[in-house]
Amino acid sequence: MSHVLGLDFSARISQRVSGTTASELLQWDGSQWQHRGAAVGTPLYDAYVGALEVVGAKDITWNSDGGGDIGAIAANRPNNIYVATAVTVAGSVVMKAGDSAGGDIGGTYPSSLSVNKIRGDDVYASIAPTDGQALIWDNDNSRWDATTIPGGATTLAALTDTNVVTPAGGHVLIWDAVNSWDNKYLSGDVSMPATGVVTVGRIYGRDLDTSAISVDDKLVWNNSKWEHTRTSRVRAYKSGTQGVSSNTDTVIVFNAESYDTRSEFNTGTYKFTATESGYYSVGLTVQWAEIDADARCMIWVELGTTNVSEAYDVCSHSNDGNWTMHLYDVIYMTATSTLECHVQNFSGNSTLNSGERASHFEVHKMI
Repeated sequence: MSHVLGLDFSARISQRVSGTTASELLQWDGSQWQHRGAAVGTPLYDAYVGALEVVGAKDITWNSDGGGDIGAIAANRPNNIYVATAVTVAGSVVMKAGDSAGGDIGGTYPSSLSVNKIRGDDVYASIAPTDGQALIWDNDNSRWDATTIPGGATTLAALTDTNVVTPAGGHVLIWDAVNSWDNKYLSGDVSMPATGVVTVGRIYGRDLDTSAISVDDKLVWNNSKWEHTRTSRVRAYKSGTQGVSSNTDTVIVFNAESYDTRSEFNTGTYKFTATESGYYSVGLTVQWAEIDADARCMIWVELGTTNVSEAYDVCSHSNDGNWTMHLYDVIYMTATSTLECHVQNFSGNSTLNSGERASHFEVHKMI
């Protein structure tokens, strides 16, 4: 396929190629621009153009005075077209040698260029900078000047208000009592290693627990440090029925759990062991599967081996079961002390019901 070079001529093209005839056109033969007519196949050389518009992506090199190429549009062609003014490529003007720069750049293209401004603000160039000077904003003259750093310093350590020793990983600049900036390690309640991560290790001079943190943890003072811990919350229940012999003190077998936030209940010994001292809300519910009418029963909670809370009742049912007793209290416990639940039927043999909703034991720490 042949292509026609579209030229926006504002000046006459003078062919200096011998053998050209009237009415010839410039056409692309797949590798170069040629003038077509009587002398088909002869390349075009040294065409003078006032203004050139390149239509398409074909390769053309040019210069302004016939001396050598000053640029190329994807330059692969050896033939020159000499341009007197501007060249337009795909709607954008390409500068030629001698054109003036603009914006923050001064001088002319291609080699006589200088940076005269920074983001539109003048750079004062009348006085050459000397070693160690910096560009400092001159507010009175609204320009950037090459100026010696105030105090004559060329480094941070040389400033009169600094006392900088060799820095190390984790150092920060801190203003001290003698009116100077010192690079030091953070100390006191916070620290920062070389990794740059600030760590809070104390609160008002009191140590923080450094063990792993779990969801719902809280900070609790344990008389030596701030310890992050979870609030004690336990609910245990009976999985399976349990026989209760007549007039016999019986430990209630709570062998399953609904929840236990701090692993304080033992489903093998049926005891709750406090991990910290404080007041605990305690609830005990016992439901019989079968029991004699008018049976006298008691349930209680022992702190260690001492009965600290009990409930007594007389059954109004007869063998149909589902008779329920409840006990609620607030008990103060020291760390490592235990709670254990007991039941006794003074009037005959009976059976405790099973299931998470039937017989259960709750301990929640309050404060």
